[in-house]
Amino acid sequence: MVWNVSKALSGAAAVLLSLRAAAEGGIDRGKWEALRKGVDYSETLPEQAEQSGSSFWWIVLADLLKYGLALVIIVGLIFAVIKLFGAVKFTSGKSVFEEEPIPGEEANAAETPLSALYAALEKAKAEGRYREAIRLLYQIALKKLGEAGKVDLRPEKTNRDYLNELREKETAAAFGRLTRRYEYIWFGEGRAGRPEFEKYAPQFTEFISTAGREK
Repeated sequence: MVWNVSKALSGAAAVLLSLRAAAEGGIDRGKWEALRKGVDYSETLPEQAEQSGSSFWWIVLADLLKYGLALVIIVGLIFAVIKLFGAVKFTSGKSVFEEEPIPGEEANAAETPLSALYAALEKAKAEGRYREAIRLLYQIALKKLGEAGKVDLRPEKTNRDYLNELREKETAAAFGRLTRRYEYIWFGEGRAGRPEFEKYAPQFTEFISTAGREK
């Protein structure tokens, strides 16, 4: 816009001066050439400049879109890997990907997933901690009752609370026997070596296999 106005003013000045010269008795060609010197009548230069500036911004925009898309793809891949391999802990000196730890004596039916209870049971048996293995079998039995909707699992409840919730007499009687066995071994002075575990474990596993059935 500014370019066109400047060109128009320069051209108008040249025409006025040429008319004045003609009125005074003729046009001196040398003066005419001097007046025309520096006046550019070309229409292409501003357009070329405008097109050049426009092309520059299109290139910048294309680069931004390209790198932005690449960033989105990279972030998406990172989150996909994290989801695939499990929880990630960014801790100096440690591996980025860490397996979920197997719970110890804090494992309970109300707060620990069934899969974690089974993993803790296998670990206890492998390490010869049969007293802990009996406790975990009891927690698994409770978990099964909770999944079947026969008891409402809560950390603050006692074994007696769960017994009182059971409405099926046969289930309540069987769970009562397991409760007495477990409490004798865990809270009392009951021996809990490998022979005792192999003797009592089938009673727990049988109850676990039937705890979710409808009577």
